[in-house]
Amino acid sequence: MENGSDAIIVTGKWTGQSPDINELKEIRSAVGSFPILVGSGTDKNNVSELFKYANGAIVSTSLKEGNITEDVNVKSYAQRIDEEKVKILVGLIKI
Repeated sequence: MENGSDAIIVTGKWTGQSPDINELKEIRSAVGSFPILVGSGTDKNNVSELFKYANGAIVSTSLKEGNITEDVNVKSYAQRIDEEKVKILVGLIKI
C-alpha cells in the first residue's frame, strides 16, 4: 500500500472471533491482490472459507490444548499449542 504496509489484518469484534465473511469479501474486492491476514478466529471449521479471501492468518487460541476459559474464545497462556490441532488446521489449507 502507499504507506508501506505489508498486509492488512482483519479481525472480528473481540479476541477469538473471526471477521464477518461478507466484510472480508468487501475488503478483498477493495484491495485487490494486496495481502490480507485474518487476525483472530481462524479455526478448523472456517479456515477454508476465510482463505478464499485471505492470504494467511494469525492463529493461536484455536490451536491450544483444552477448552476456552470465558464465553469468548480465550485461553490462558498456560494452555500450550496442541500439535494434532496444528496438523488438522494445516491439512485443511489449500495452497
